[in-house]
Formats: sequence, structure tokens, C-alpha cells
Amino acid sequence: MNTQYLTLCLFSLLLHGCATQSTPNIETTDAHLGQKQSNAHHDYVSPLLQFSEVFTSLPTEAQKKLVHETNQVVLADSHAWMDKMKLATMLTLPNSDVRDPSKAQPILQALIQSNMLTATDVAYLKLLQEINTAHLKLLQKTKEEAKNAESLNQKYEALQKKYDALAQKLTDLKNIEKSLSEREVKAIEKSQP
Repeated sequence: MNTQYLTLCLFSLLLHGCATQSTPNIETTDAHLGQKQSNAHHDYVSPLLQFSEVFTSLPTEAQKKLVHETNQVVLADSHAWMDKMKLATMLTLPNSDVRDPSKAQPILQALIQSNMLTATDVAYLKLLQEINTAHLKLLQKTKEEAKNAESLNQKYEALQKKYDALAQKLTDLKNIEKSLSEREVKAIEKSQP
């Protein structure tokens, strides 16, 4: 009985050790590109979702600082996938104070085309890209509407000037007519004894 109990305990300890042991990150060198590629792809989406919650709650200055620091890391290391995804997230989030869809678009496109990310990561990036594209279209539409509104405002101002000029001419004509009527009345009164 004791040996069975001892064997069961050792077996469960061994299983627990195997279950908690992390998988090694095996790296191989791509002979054509001269860069390291990881065989163990990481799923970055869950940490990015947690990051985005924290990021959007930061004050504007802290967000700007974090974007700057992350951009520096990305510029220094072209294989900093997580940092690239963070940067794209920060520049795309609708409630980000540092949202910049024109800067986010090329980063998102490069990440999607990189073939270094998991399908989940690519799906997340494509969703960000859709959000970003919709925002760019909305910005373009807003610019066009502002331009149209400005044009309509200029037309309104020109019509208002014409109206004011015509109203002034009408007032002048009424005054002339009134003065002519008054002269005629005075002339009639003078001609009568």
C-alpha cells in the first residue's frame, strides 16, 4: 500500500513538473535572410488586450511618452514583434489620445505581411487595420465635408452681400420715390389757391 501511494505521489509530482515546465524557444537561422526565426510562435493578443486597457487609462503625456519609448525600441530592433504590435495598438485604439491612423497603417500592414505571427495575432491586427481604415475614411469624409461647408459658407456670404446691396438699392429707390411724391404733393398744393 505504501509503495503504491509513494509511486502515485512521485508520478503526480512528475506530471506537475512537466505541466509547469515552459516549452523552450527553439531558434533557427534563416540562411536567406540572415535573421533568427522562432519556431515557437507566441500569442500576443491576450497581453495586448490587457495592455490596451491600461494604456487608455493613462494621462495624455504618459501615453505620448510610452509611444515614443516603444517607437525607439522598434527602431532599434526590427524583430521586436510585441513592441511593434503595442505601437500599432496605441496608434489605432479609438480611445487613445495619441491615435494616429496614418502612422499606424504601415506598421499594421508590415506586421500582417511578416509571416512571423500566429493566426490569432494576424486576426487581431486585421481587426485593428479595419478599425484604422474606417477611421481614415471617416477623417477623409470629415475633411471633404469641412471643405464643402467652407464652400457653402463662402457662397452664403457672397449671396448675403448681394442681398444687402439689393436691399440698399431698394431703400434708396423708396427714398427717391418718397421724395418725388412729396415734391408732387407740394407742387399740387402750390398750384391750388
